[in-house]
Amino acid sequence: GLFTIQSDKAAYQAKHVVLAIGIQGNPNRLGKPGEDLPFVSYKLEDPSIYENKDILMVGAGDAAIEGVLALCEKNRVTVGNRNNEFFRLKDALDRQISEKIKAKQAVAYHNAAIDRIEPGYAYVALPDRIAKVKTDMVFVRIGASLPRPFLEKCGIIFASKERNALPAISEHYESNVPGLFVIGAVAGYNLIKQGMNQGYEVVEHMLGRPIKPVDEPILNE
Repeated sequence: GLFTIQSDKAAYQAKHVVLAIGIQGNPNRLGKPGEDLPFVSYKLEDPSIYENKDILMVGAGDAAIEGVLALCEKNRVTVGNRNNEFFRLKDALDRQISEKIKAKQAVAYHNAAIDRIEPGYAYVALPDRIAKVKTDMVFVRIGASLPRPFLEKCGIIFASKERNALPAISEHYESNVPGLFVIGAVAGYNLIKQGMNQGYEVVEHMLGRPIKPVDEPILNE
């Protein structure tokens, strides 16, 4: 009736476990030669430390474009977008990146895919050619995936065998394993606010207190 959680320091026992691990530790990879070179990173923790660098950002979602906007203040930045235009961006980000490109403070390659990465350069496949892009750093921000093998190892079942299937959870975010809860991005809820609310709801549920989802009163109003 107890879970055992093993860390590098000790083993802990618990009646309930809440997995709030997110998915950023499991980034989608390029699957192209050179992606494991030391100047290729799947994280961008502090854009301010980079200055006077040639940087390639692979990806065109909100996180990638926020990185481009921060980096292009002190660096030469190119963004590789697999689509023919920016879309699904927040309005403010769309406007800002368009202004930077128009002012030649950033370069955008659309309909682009990484062909390979070599020391000092990335080769970007475009519809009509392969562009050789000078790079001191390559940041890859093309999303992340659920750590499904780990979750299945914990005994959690998924809604289907589809690649994008989510863990099967109850209205209280409990998995098929009694006492094992899954919240936040790893349960398919990508907004930080949702994960925070779910953490509160799960704890109240564990304590036996009936609780409505935190957004229900707002929706009713």
